[in-house]
Amino acid sequence: MPNPIQDSLRDRLLALLDEPLTKAQERERTEFDSRVGSHANRLLLFGASNLGRHVLSRLRQSGQEPIGFIDNNSALWGHRVEGVEVFGPAEAARRFDVNDVAVLVTIWSGHLKDRMSDRIGMLRSLGFRNIALFGHLAWKQPEKFLPHYSLDLPSRALMEANRIVQAFDLFQDQKSREMFVSHVDWRLTLDYDALPPAVNETIYFNDNLIRPSAQEFLIDGGAFDGDTIQSFLETFGRAGFRRVLSFEPDPNNFPKLREYVSTLPLDQQARITALPGALGAEAGSITVETSGGSASRVGHGNHEVRCHTVDEFRDATGDPTFIKLDIEGYEPQALQGAAETLRNSQPVITVCLYHLQNHLWQIPLQIAAQVPGYRYTLVPHLSDGWDLVLYAVPPNRTPN
Repeated sequence: MPNPIQDSLRDRLLALLDEPLTKAQERERTEFDSRVGSHANRLLLFGASNLGRHVLSRLRQSGQEPIGFIDNNSALWGHRVEGVEVFGPAEAARRFDVNDVAVLVTIWSGHLKDRMSDRIGMLRSLGFRNIALFGHLAWKQPEKFLPHYSLDLPSRALMEANRIVQAFDLFQDQKSREMFVSHVDWRLTLDYDALPPAVNETIYFNDNLIRPSAQEFLIDGGAFDGDTIQSFLETFGRAGFRRVLSFEPDPNNFPKLREYVSTLPLDQQARITALPGALGAEAGSITVETSGGSASRVGHGNHEVRCHTVDEFRDATGDPTFIKLDIEGYEPQALQGAAETLRNSQPVITVCLYHLQNHLWQIPLQIAAQVPGYRYTLVPHLSDGWDLVLYAVPPNRTPN
């Protein structure tokens, strides 16, 4: 029978995607200027961490020097970051004429407790009126800033409207459909208020969505320092497991992963293998960034590592039963390299969708094209669009 709530969500999605392409392109060109007015040459960057420094570097390349940083971290106040003085929000409002400056919000982190609306509200309470988001500047200067994780030009999303609707139709539960539409909305409008808040649930190993198996063979793509293994052992692996293969290509992270595995009981160590490589569509070699953080991208940087496919590890003991992928935008390639495993064994798949704009619809459609019958669920594990995870679960692993 028709479901009025789901039909209304579909109508909302269709309305978003019905925007004329020329109107979206005009917004891309003009939104930043309309928000900062004539004050683009008197720019304060709100956020002095990685994104703020990245924006500063790109602005300087075009001959523009911000007049300061604003940051909530009091340890930075009165100091300089890359030669630019850092002010607390209240001090910046006292130091500068709030009507004669513009603020560009350069904060991009899902681990912060406040939301974008909190940041904008605080600036407005201090009297700042000319406020733009990093995304607005990126829309205006895409050659310098885009793509940036799931942020990209709205017009690029509109060009894939048919595929977006096809992916929406894969989701059956109301929360996932709401989540999907909200994230499409954000990709088109940068309305952070459209994004639902993060949930306080275990990431990847969620027994409300997946029935655990004592014979699990886990492929851990993007193992970082062993945090996924630890979570697995504390949840699904408590009742036993068959095997874990963890892949971490960053040479600065891999020793941490190997060290963590060495601290585990010997019977667990015997079933866990840590490999210093990447997952992709084909076996061979590939480059990787060496940041030493949790976001080292495959296919970038200069360090060469071995690239594996999931299908390499199908053996006499059985195929992988659970594939987790958080590999900084290389998820579609890794799924290509798992084609035989998906067709033959229908493993659980938990995969991050926030690394590129179109992964929100591309990855569900990719899985559906390879293997039918999965149940698809979206869960946001961090705020502002970070750690949005797709749970693709075959019928035999759905909870009773």
